[in-house]
Amino acid sequence: MLLGVFSMLSLGRHQLGDSSYLHRISIQSFTMRIFSLFILAIASSFSLRAQNPAWQTERIQAPNPVFSEGYGVSMATDGKYLVVGSPMTTFNGGSSNSIQRTGSVFIYERVGSSWVYTAELFATLKGVHDRFGYSVAIDNGIIAVGAYLQDENATGGARVISSGSVHIFVRDSSGAWIETQVVQPNARNVSDEFGRSVDLSDGQLVVGALTSLDLNGQNLLNNAGSAYIFELDTISGLFVEKQILNPSVRKETALFGWSVSIEKGHIIVGAPNESIPALNLQNVGAAYLFSENRFGEYVEVLRVTDANPNNGEFLGESVAITGRFMAIGHSRETLDSLGQNPLGGAGAVHVYERAPNGTWNFLQKLTPADRQNGDTFGRSVAISDNFMVVGAIYEDHDTSGLNHINNSGSTYLYRRNNSGRWSLIQKLTAGANRQQSSLFGQSVAIYDSLITSSTQEDHSGVQGAGAVYSFSKCSSLTYDSVSACGPYTWIDGVTYFESNPQATVIVSSSSGCDSVVRLVFQQLSDTAVLVTDPSLMALDSSASSYQWLACDSGFATIPGANQSVFTPVANGSYALAITTNGCTDTSECFEVQTVSIREEQPNTFIYPNPSSGKINLAPSLQIESVTIIDMSGRVVIPAHKPNGSVLNLSHLAEGVYFVIIQEQNGNYFVENVSISKTN
Repeated sequence: MLLGVFSMLSLGRHQLGDSSYLHRISIQSFTMRIFSLFILAIASSFSLRAQNPAWQTERIQAPNPVFSEGYGVSMATDGKYLVVGSPMTTFNGGSSNSIQRTGSVFIYERVGSSWVYTAELFATLKGVHDRFGYSVAIDNGIIAVGAYLQDENATGGARVISSGSVHIFVRDSSGAWIETQVVQPNARNVSDEFGRSVDLSDGQLVVGALTSLDLNGQNLLNNAGSAYIFELDTISGLFVEKQILNPSVRKETALFGWSVSIEKGHIIVGAPNESIPALNLQNVGAAYLFSENRFGEYVEVLRVTDANPNNGEFLGESVAITGRFMAIGHSRETLDSLGQNPLGGAGAVHVYERAPNGTWNFLQKLTPADRQNGDTFGRSVAISDNFMVVGAIYEDHDTSGLNHINNSGSTYLYRRNNSGRWSLIQKLTAGANRQQSSLFGQSVAIYDSLITSSTQEDHSGVQGAGAVYSFSKCSSLTYDSVSACGPYTWIDGVTYFESNPQATVIVSSSSGCDSVVRLVFQQLSDTAVLVTDPSLMALDSSASSYQWLACDSGFATIPGANQSVFTPVANGSYALAITTNGCTDTSECFEVQTVSIREEQPNTFIYPNPSSGKINLAPSLQIESVTIIDMSGRVVIPAHKPNGSVLNLSHLAEGVYFVIIQEQNGNYFVENVSISKTN
């Protein structure tokens, strides 16, 4: 780029290599002292800013996936370990002693940002169709696994058909998971299905069962349901039955205990089939909250029902509790969060908050904006601190609300905002693996912001083998940068110049993080080259190297000419190669024809030099204007006609300045003056 003061003193920008302009300079140089200022663009800096607000996705399957073994029906995680239930796994499949559909669980350990398979666990006491793995929980290094159809007696007694069990595993000193106990209630009954649901918290185990008898083993009500509380004995290391929970009003087929969740001191139990006979409403559903009193007993403190009940809405199909919040899934709810816009089976989640005085109050009803008939939002739910995840297994659309795939399923992530309310921040799906009837969101689990969601009918790979998808927050705002010495072709395939300096691209890393990457083109300050009398000067003192070249000799390097200032010993054509930030660029060539003129006109036109600030102008000059610029090319005193033959520069800082004198006949003269306040 060429910047000249011949036509204007507010220095203008021109394209580097304007030959007519250079020719004009060379002609005038024979008759007068000349001044020309070249701007040399050296390098461009590109700043790559990568922001990752999205979620890293990992797809997990059993080491040897098998058709329809229910992999992913249940899940639990404590952040370090992930437990995945597969309740229809066959033990020793294909061998003579195989046990059909007994069930298993798969254990994964968190290593870096991935889940690594470590073990498959079977019950030591097992039988055909036990459904071991139908429910799972993990807390403080203890895993609980429900086998709700197990017949066997843990103590070797008589088998009781479908009475159910819960198996306890702990890690030994070698890191292996060892079964330490088979938990069964003191009184076992046919079809109790003990182990339909399980949860753990600080040494307390709660187990849901579909038992038909009351606390005293009487008052038969088919599938009324119960929940059992066990407490860990610190001496024996075994769980001991502590209490049986029933609702204040037991109802036939209510399925109380279908879902359970505990945070020590509070237990919530779902009864999704509870009916209201007086209103002739069936399967309306309810949820019951129990809190521990000062005697260590859990008592019912709240019964949650729908204010506008309808048949078959299944309130309580899923439940979750943590801290001062509890969530209750209502998978067939018709109305939205405002009690409007009826859509059959769209679903909802009811959120309650515990006040400082210990009472629980309704906070809000969650329904997604893209709700549709039959989505079953609330089929599964989990909470951890400020995050909540909700499954909707019959939802049909991708994260953008497009690409309809029937019953592909979705999971919704909510976060508690500063006002204490829950708001949707992300819709999660199986992405490229979305398929018809894959039922994504069948089970969900969460620890902090580490989320898992399963699809038990995943058709990728082995038909119907099931899969688990893990979502973790990608890294926060990060920065990368590259330097480019000219036009730069970026990751999106576009070549960027100064004229199109910015772009945003979404990319995926090898770990699956979708990242919003921003490219910012920042051109470095131009470097000025000053030609005067006939010294050549680069006004960029920060460059890492300089090299003057002889254009007439094929841009040959001039030995020793590697400083910012170069004084040719002969007339000719010269260029500057300058390096800044690793980028090297070469200026256009320009002519110097004043070596002999300098010898013929040795007198200076300003004095004294150096000066303390006041300089005299030669009386022989016919001055039209005087301009003062500093070493960077910045005009410090604009063009003006001096009043007399004395210039007052005493207000300028110490340093070297260029005095540009224009005579009335159009000639220019340039002199260097050094201002030194000590003179």
